[in-house]
Amino acid sequence: MQLFRSANTITYYLETNALYNLANQLELIRPRGIKAYTSFFTVLELLAGIVDTNSYIKRKSILNKLHKSKIDIHWKTPTKVLYDSFGLPYDDSIDIRIVEDMYMRVLESDSYDEFIRAAEKGGDSGKIQSYDKTLSNFGVETSKLFIDSFSKNNSKDRKKEYRKAMFEDKLLHAQAQVNSEILVREHIIDMTGFSPANEYEQYIKVAMAYDRSLKVYFYAEAFHRLLSTVKGEPYGKNDIADHFHLLYISGSTAIVSDDGLLTSLAEGSRIYVCKTAAEFRKMINEA
Repeated sequence: MQLFRSANTITYYLETNALYNLANQLELIRPRGIKAYTSFFTVLELLAGIVDTNSYIKRKSILNKLHKSKIDIHWKTPTKVLYDSFGLPYDDSIDIRIVEDMYMRVLESDSYDEFIRAAEKGGDSGKIQSYDKTLSNFGVETSKLFIDSFSKNNSKDRKKEYRKAMFEDKLLHAQAQVNSEILVREHIIDMTGFSPANEYEQYIKVAMAYDRSLKVYFYAEAFHRLLSTVKGEPYGKNDIADHFHLLYISGSTAIVSDDGLLTSLAEGSRIYVCKTAAEFRKMINEA
């Protein structure tokens, strides 16, 4: 069930798409008393897209306006956010330093060539590009595996019955809730190597430490994975990146985005609120 709150009680998370569309309004947000922030991952995406002079000019302008706006940046990697929610140690200081350094190199450079020379000297440019590419490919391939498994392990009639249960009998949200708990278990196993079957006490200790702060992320991921699998529609190459933005929001946060997936997931899952850039711009102007 989606929650509705007074606008002045909501904190707004600006993802990459929103920073593009609201660049000229960013410096108005704090003076007008609107609570908003963005993240390490947004800055990373902006940096990863700098591939030529035109993209450098556009993205430097956005990053410069973000810097001047003094909007808070949540400086944690997605992996660090995940580990923190389970009370597990994870050092992301090297990744943070790389992105912060690249961020400042963009702001301090006067041309794309100058930026590239500085980035290559620091040895950081390739790391950011590689991270972005790996993430994009991972989402597509993983979703195909789930689709193939669903197709191979179910008869035509069984798949038809399952789709009816999900959509006509409206069991989609109930199944997504179950699957979100399975995702939590999978992440614990991936992070720790503790299996409920073999290391039960260690596994339960981590599970009990989970602070539930990633409810939005796990439910939306489970909901999207379920839709993708049942409909036979693989993820787009940027879908996992869109999911990662949901790591930075909670039930008391609305995301600001014109991204098609984030908008449709908000409407379909009803687990978070998504405002368009136009709606947020109107809010700024009326504040």
